[in-house]
Amino acid sequence: MLIGSAELHLNHRVLRIGSPAPPEEVLALAGAPLVASRTHVHIAARAQAGLVRVRLWNRAGPAGGSVLFDGELVLDDGAIAVGDILGVSRFVQSVGDPGVHHIRGTVDDPGVASRVDVVIDSGRDGQSLTSVDGYPLPQFVVAEDFDLGRSDELALILSVHDMPHNRLAAAFKVIKLASESDPLPRVEVLREFRMRMVCEWLRWLAPVASADEVFAMSGYMFERLDGTAAGLDHAAAELAADVLARG
Repeated sequence: MLIGSAELHLNHRVLRIGSPAPPEEVLALAGAPLVASRTHVHIAARAQAGLVRVRLWNRAGPAGGSVLFDGELVLDDGAIAVGDILGVSRFVQSVGDPGVHHIRGTVDDPGVASRVDVVIDSGRDGQSLTSVDGYPLPQFVVAEDFDLGRSDELALILSVHDMPHNRLAAAFKVIKLASESDPLPRVEVLREFRMRMVCEWLRWLAPVASADEVFAMSGYMFERLDGTAAGLDHAAAELAADVLARG
């Protein structure tokens, strides 16, 4: 699951990932896209020309991208840090117990990375999420012992903003399917919670839209979903197109 995201302006072409304490040894890239020790990974990234976006995921994360690192790091205090090699700008996140953690690091462009995904303690095989026929979604790697519930799946679908039509249609489908299997006393509470997730995602998709404008659409979206008796995939795709056109 997405647990953190940071955009860093690097002065040097090196992104450091690993234990918050500096590495004990010198980790020189020497022209390579990556170098690693038992506690840290250094990734060659673009510097000074623009921001480098790093996303942290725990137990479930995107399967795509060029895999530069797929192994174990020792996180002595159970936290992982991402930042520049001088420690001037960095992001630190607690991820679990101190000790060894499986880390999967992917980038967009090896050697000049500008988008980096760090997935902690996930599985290795790609897994498909619920999607609408004709509107596929990228696969995710999910830890084998992680029970991916409907709300978790919805969070993964809405974790990024590429392929907005595909993601929004899948979100509507998940909300509809979940409402048919949720415990009866909690159906409305969970349905409203999931629709709030959709509204927050829409706010990031259209930053100029106010919270009131976006959340005012929730009633309309509920009404359209409630009126879906058959052909859920088609109805979800149509509703997604309608909502995006209104934005």
